[in-house]
Amino acid sequence: MGTSWHRGFDRIYWLTISHRYGYNRYVIFFQRNFSWILIVFVFFSLVLSAMQVGSGLKELEDNYAFLRASYVFVVFSMVRIRSSMIHKRK
Repeated sequence: MGTSWHRGFDRIYWLTISHRYGYNRYVIFFQRNFSWILIVFVFFSLVLSAMQVGSGLKELEDNYAFLRASYVFVVFSMVRIRSSMIHKRK
């Protein structure tokens, strides 16, 4: 067993090293996967923006099928993002 200052020094060293290696893993991840992440982000942004504009038009504000499809896609988008965040954590 070490003294209390040894334990504190070990914690600081561990946090510094783990942060450094964790950062390198994220850099490698984004280097390998940036293009498809960008494509998915742009696709969802365009579709959600188009649906938002469409729901504001007088011609589509009473269209139940369009509003239902917009609602389903928005909920799907949120659930998909949340599930991917949970999956990555495990």
